[in-house]
Amino acid sequence: MAHISKASYPICPLCNEHIEIETANTNEKGKAVHEDCYVAHLRAQNQSMISAEHAMSILNSAGHQRDSTAATLKTSS
Repeated sequence: MAHISKASYPICPLCNEHIEIETANTNEKGKAVHEDCYVAHLRAQNQSMISAEHAMSILNSAGHQRDSTAATLKTSS
C-alpha cells in the first residue's frame, strides 16, 4: 500500500486539522469532517436553537402578561 502524505489529507472545516482518510466522515454538505467535531457542532447548533426557542417563549409569555395587565387596567378604569 502506498504511503499518502498527511499534507494531502482533507482538512476538517470545524477544527482545521487534517483528517485521516480511514476515519473521515462527511457533513450535510459532503465535506470531510471528524466525527467528534461534527457531533459537537450539531450539539452546539441544537443548544442554540433550544436557547432561542426558550427566549422566544419567555418574550411571548411576558408580552401576554403585559397585554393581560393592560386589559385589566382598562376595564378597571
